[in-house]
Amino acid sequence: MKQVVLPPPPVAAGVRLASSTSEDLKTLRAAGLTQQELQLRLGVDRVTLYRWEQGTHAPKTPELWCTIRLWAESVRRLQQPSQS
Repeated sequence: MKQVVLPPPPVAAGVRLASSTSEDLKTLRAAGLTQQELQLRLGVDRVTLYRWEQGTHAPKTPELWCTIRLWAESVRRLQQPSQS
């Protein structure tokens, strides 16, 4: 089975992203991850993570973008009330 990797959204300099990476990082921070923990897990510096959180930049590699999206979606699903 061929693996499908979504590309990161395009970002123009100084333009805020409407959603995606910045919202996903806010979800992870609200779930209790610190900025330092995210930096270590993603392998980026403080300034880069801050820019992603502010929505002025986005990850340049699809792998990082997908990792952030998957972590945030997992947290969102865990936070949803049980349907049973």
